[in-house]
Amino acid sequence: MRVNSTGQSSRTVAATFVALLLLACVVGCGGPAGIDRSFFGQITVLQNSVRVNEYVQIQSYFAVTKVPRTYFVNRIAWGNAEFGTVDANGLYTASSAVPAPNTVTITVVPTAHLDNPPESVQINVLNPIPVLNSVTPTAFTEGTTTVTLNGAGFIFSYQVM
Repeated sequence: MRVNSTGQSSRTVAATFVALLLLACVVGCGGPAGIDRSFFGQITVLQNSVRVNEYVQIQSYFAVTKVPRTYFVNRIAWGNAEFGTVDANGLYTASSAVPAPNTVTITVVPTAHLDNPPESVQINVLNPIPVLNSVTPTAFTEGTTTVTLNGAGFIFSYQVM
């Protein structure tokens, strides 16, 4: 066995070289097919449903910290009025009307590494909950009566039964 000037054997140097070569190949080739995707990033949301015009915070974590992220809502960068939008801090704002279908998929990837496997979460967008403040008239007589409901959160398809 030969020893170099640093005191390492040629086998140790060769083994280290082979290990580094294999590591470079795995990292440079995008990793093995069975690699854990959570290494690249994770995305979570505390609630999986939100009402129209309401907000939900998306938490995203990546192995490389403090990197800008690009959020997609149903494959549209940063979203749009139909499906809702996400800001650079991960705050999702639901659309003003329930989209069809009402489930949106939010995906996030590091901006500098758009080839990394994306992470996604699905959120259901729901109708608002109506709040009834007052009803007039307060008493009804037999026959046809016009009733006025005052409140918030009503949509066109709601019916009074």
